[in-house]
Amino acid sequence: MDFMHINSKYEQYKKFDEFIFANFCNSDKHEKFSLQKTYITDISKLSNIMGRLEIYLYDKKDIENAHYMILWFEKEFEENYSMDAFKDWLNDNR
Repeated sequence: MDFMHINSKYEQYKKFDEFIFANFCNSDKHEKFSLQKTYITDISKLSNIMGRLEIYLYDKKDIENAHYMILWFEKEFEENYSMDAFKDWLNDNR
């Protein structure tokens, strides 16, 4: 793995919260948004992983551990969502 490859994934994957909001968030006629507690917990957990990835990638310049963070993010994301659906959404929302 090289820096450019991992950085590219980081730039894409950090939009996971937008994907969750777009696909699982509801709004009423007054534009009030609601999101189930499960999704908020998922956003928090996945944000933590992305934050650690950013530290390894930019602060520590530790490409090996950044690679492991990518794998961890993908595993955690795949538990409740579809990585393929997320990648399709990314392609549709560029």
